[in-house]
Amino acid sequence: MITTEERLSRLEGSYDHVATKADIADVRTEIADVRTEIAGVRTEIADVRSELRTEAANRKAEIADLKAELRTEAANRKAENSNLKSELIRWMVGTLVVGMIATATIVSAIS
Repeated sequence: MITTEERLSRLEGSYDHVATKADIADVRTEIADVRTEIAGVRTEIADVRSELRTEAANRKAEIADLKAELRTEAANRKAENSNLKSELIRWMVGTLVVGMIATATIVSAIS
């Protein structure tokens, strides 16, 4: 029969280290610290995601505003072009009328 001392010496010889209650408590504390750190990182990730979503929404709003400005500007340019065309047509008709009057005057003066 093996005595308690012999069993302990065999256990100590086969295991490099037998954990004590203090060692287990230290490991549990370290695990709790790691879990706390992980929770902090998760919070930071959530904050960054929220900031990115807000920034993306702001950029989308800016793009929408720019599109609206471009549409307004395009409509203004279209109206301006239409006005220029009307003025050009009036000028051409006026020039044609003046030319016709001048031609008629010259023809009547010659005859």
